[in-house]
Amino acid sequence: MKNQKIYGIDIQKNSPRSKEIPRYSVVITRRRGGTTTYHKMVPLHKIVKMVKKDIPSIIAVDNIYELAENKKDLVRFISKIPESVKLVQVTGGTKKKSLMQLAHEHNISFNRFDPAEEAEACACLAEMGVGCEVSLFEEVTKIKVSRARSLGRGGWSQNRYRRKVHGAIKVKSREIESTLFKDSKDKNYSYTKKVVEGFGGYVRAEFMVNMSKNKVPIRSSSTSDVQVNVKSLERDKITYLPLKNKHRHYTIVGVDPGTTVGLAVLSLDGDVLHIGSYRSISHDEIVKKIVDFGKPIIIATDVTPTPSSVERVRRSFNAILGSPGGAELSSEDKINLARSFGLEYSNDHERDALSAALYTFKNYRNTFEKIEKKTPYNFDLNEIKSLVIRGESIENALEKTSNFQRHNKLKQKKGTLENSEFSKEEKHKKLINNIKEKDEEI
Repeated sequence: MKNQKIYGIDIQKNSPRSKEIPRYSVVITRRRGGTTTYHKMVPLHKIVKMVKKDIPSIIAVDNIYELAENKKDLVRFISKIPESVKLVQVTGGTKKKSLMQLAHEHNISFNRFDPAEEAEACACLAEMGVGCEVSLFEEVTKIKVSRARSLGRGGWSQNRYRRKVHGAIKVKSREIESTLFKDSKDKNYSYTKKVVEGFGGYVRAEFMVNMSKNKVPIRSSSTSDVQVNVKSLERDKITYLPLKNKHRHYTIVGVDPGTTVGLAVLSLDGDVLHIGSYRSISHDEIVKKIVDFGKPIIIATDVTPTPSSVERVRRSFNAILGSPGGAELSSEDKINLARSFGLEYSNDHERDALSAALYTFKNYRNTFEKIEKKTPYNFDLNEIKSLVIRGESIENALEKTSNFQRHNKLKQKKGTLENSEFSKEEKHKKLINNIKEKDEEI
């Protein structure tokens, strides 16, 4: 992981909307104080070649629409670069801060009229864990097995060839299913299979795998008769995932149980971290997906009484249960609730999960605002909010957080003193050795 490269990119001339090709300033930094290289007036196709060669951990920008005019073009760009490379918008997701403001907060100075310096600032902020990863694909992979070419015009020859091709598709589908069965047991994920039967075998087969494409052991391929197409499932809308820092943030998670499970994850500030729906997903997979976005303090549902599957998820995290109580939310209430927060969803499962999370957040919003007003600048707001959710008064939560921070500072101070004493001792030994060496020379 040492010296992983980070690309900072800022537009230098033209734009994706202009008739002429846009050109960019590209700054390549290495983690942990490695060398920094600067490239100017680079077209996007050359950036793609550079990224394929270097495989950086992050591409950092202040605005994703400097790389593409729309979501379709952005998907095209992401599809051309290695899957391990994260595209990060350092200015945030749905709620943005300006690059100047973020730089000021993190003691970074740059000339906002110099694209190279802006690109470098983006790279530095991304290295600090600032910003959101831009997610255009679900962690779901679609595998399609079908014929590789047309079956011809007709006649007896065509029937023989059709049977041959359909038989080959069936054989290939069974090979893939066997591989997925073994791999899913090892890596603990699920998948579904759908086939269309034909003369002598399968016309086509489709697998929906609840795992990201780079972790699925099947790759796109083609023979004279059969083609296998493997691709990630594209999201309906762009999702922004906060970069993972060492400190894990608390979250409110809405769960809609059933054959297709809906999940919605909110931060304690009300930002949407994730909305998704997953068919035939196991309990362990649900837990794994929730953990990816932080530590849940509340698991919420819009169903009363609480379904056993939701209760099991709640117990996995020792979280508080959030529910609408006696009165269940109507479909109209759920639609209006999402609309009041300016949020969108793709289906009823996502809507129900989102409404459960939003309803819970709405119940705590006044309390959170009081906490924000009473909490001093250098205190951990997330920690105080979590303590209040668990039943502490705001005053007690502030006192507990204050004692915890004081204890940590004392530990750090003690460690610094010990290190300084150690260094003094080392210097003393070194001085004595130098004197001995000089005596020997004399």
